[in-house]
Amino acid sequence: MIMKKLATLLSSVCLSFSLSYGQIKPNPAFQKHLWNFDDDTPIDLIGEAHGEPDQAASIHNGYLDLSDTVKQEGYLSLPGDVINLKNYKAVSIEVWCLPYLSLNSPNANMLWSFGQYGNPGKNYLFFTPARWGNGVAARISVGDEAPWANEDGLNFSANISDSIWHHYVVTIDSSNIMRLYADGALVTYGEQQTPAIDTLDSNHTLSKISNESAFLGRSVYSPDPTWKGMIELFAIWNTSLSDENILWLYQQGAKRGPIVNLAYTKKGDNKLNIVVKNNRMYIFGLPAENQKAKIKIYNTLGSLMYHSQTFRNGDPVNLKNGIYFAHISVGNESFTVKFIK
Repeated sequence: MIMKKLATLLSSVCLSFSLSYGQIKPNPAFQKHLWNFDDDTPIDLIGEAHGEPDQAASIHNGYLDLSDTVKQEGYLSLPGDVINLKNYKAVSIEVWCLPYLSLNSPNANMLWSFGQYGNPGKNYLFFTPARWGNGVAARISVGDEAPWANEDGLNFSANISDSIWHHYVVTIDSSNIMRLYADGALVTYGEQQTPAIDTLDSNHTLSKISNESAFLGRSVYSPDPTWKGMIELFAIWNTSLSDENILWLYQQGAKRGPIVNLAYTKKGDNKLNIVVKNNRMYIFGLPAENQKAKIKIYNTLGSLMYHSQTFRNGDPVNLKNGIYFAHISVGNESFTVKFIK
């Protein structure tokens, strides 16, 4: 498994992070989506926005691998309509990744993007730690005419994409202020140590973002090359996380599951056991064995294969042989279980 290193940032680009504040655990109620690839699948561990990798992307050893240089492709599609970013009043988008600087520069790669896919892409929000050499950008664009010239947001020169593991977070708060964090702290850049903060104009709001597409490793501009690197965690919060929250997340590292309130939610495949026999499914270990359960079953590509709002042990299912993930809810408890048929 690839070992993470702390970023060594060159003083020549005048980039620095300030760690003068403490850390505070974020409120679990604001976590909406999380992909950590621990089971080598694109399953969303919190919501229902399960991903689908293209043929050049792979998931192995807990990483989304977008390093293909033969086909010059490799990305993960997410259901933009399920994420529904345009309905957010504030957002934080978090990623742990290893950017391959030599494979991305000097292209116009987008590490993640949301919006209307096409040539050109429209009504979008994207982030890249390196484009056109050492340009950093977290940008939003709305409108149909010349979207590339209608962008607003952060755009500056700095080296935060230096082929080692990094934690990046882009936030937009309810006052339409965008911030960029790297490795637990707000980014500053240039000789004046300018903080990576930008007040977006009143037209460039989350409500204008198209829900048509969402990508990891792909631009909403169809001609743009795909981003190259490894992604270990991607998460979406429907709040603007504080400095202290983001430092806490950075200190946890990438190998984390959902931040849960254990009084209400349990997740883990050590709680239940699923057996499928004669095309009927049995779940052993439910809090109330005779209680009806809500269940959704996905294959390893994130496709929904079975769902029921009133499942009882012994109900028939129609599953081929393979590996599956079941999201089960009973009362106030929920479980995620991996099983093999």
